Amino acid sequence: MKNFLKKQGLAIQLTPIFIVVVIVSVALTMEAIDLPTSISIFAVLIAISILLISINEIRNRLRPWVAVARIEIETTENPDIFNNHFIITNTGPIPATRMQYTVRWYLQKNDAWEEVEVVLESPFMTAQQTLFPNQSMEHRAVMHVAGDKIMKVTFLIEYRGLWSKHTTTNTYRFDYVHKAYLESNRAWVPDEPQDYT
Repeated sequence: MKNFLKKQGLAIQLTPIFIVVVIVSVALTMEAIDLPTSISIFAVLIAISILLISINEIRNRLRPWVAVARIEIETTENPDIFNNHFIITNTGPIPATRMQYTVRWYLQKNDAWEEVEVVLESPFMTAQQTLFPNQSMEHRAVMHVAGDKIMKVTFLIEYRGLWSKHTTTNTYRFDYVHKAYLESNRAWVPDEPQDYT
């Protein structure tokens, strides 16, 4: 419900203005108010609408945008062990404060995803910190895979901007069968869910 209100915030804010426009229009047609008064009311409502739209646009532009920007894979002598470097970056124009992320690992079993416990890795939660614009941080993870297993990892990143709290969900799938893509650093592919609020 909270995410719905966040995404529909401007429409909700403009609803009372629309209702007042309807009431003033009805009152004008019924000659309950005169034309100069109705024009003044419409001018004030237009000014308030423009102000609300401008504030909403400023909030949308002046916010941090934190996400997993790229993934670098480092092979080891053991073909079943990979070092993964998840690069988390703030691409927004302001700092992301109280930023923390949670990492969960999943393994595909019988066409269903099952969360797996990886020592020191899943679930993994960082302490709160600040990530400034264009600043990156790295989450390192060692992945042990064998056979034809398909794994995925989900990052839930929570942070604050100037006005409100935001979240980013990034999920990536690693298909061990197609690990030959490692040469092109394309073994990790985006998967569901991917979400920004």
